[in-house]
Amino acid sequence: MDEIQIKNPNTNHFVNQLLEYFADKVAGKLLSKLEESNCLVKTISISQEEFIENKNDEDLLFKKEVCELLKIKMPTLNSWRVKGVLMPDTYVGRSPRYKRITIERYLKNIA
Repeated sequence: MDEIQIKNPNTNHFVNQLLEYFADKVAGKLLSKLEESNCLVKTISISQEEFIENKNDEDLLFKKEVCELLKIKMPTLNSWRVKGVLMPDTYVGRSPRYKRITIERYLKNIA
């Protein structure tokens, strides 16, 4: 069993050290159990080409996804929307959404 080294006898600090120690232990065990049971969702990164190949034209994309695909920052996308350069296809509440096909066409037009 691991030993806990107490650096400072201050009660609050001691409690925080204990919490950190046990949180790390629990997180480690939980992660290994999740890996064993294949319950983890792995994040992947795809290229623009893979994105275009694996498409559903009607998929609605968030602003963050559009920025990643176009390799631009959020203020640039917002500016383009205001200037009419790249308009959202719809809004969900107040949040703009872009169809996958719109971004695909934009990529083809600027290439």
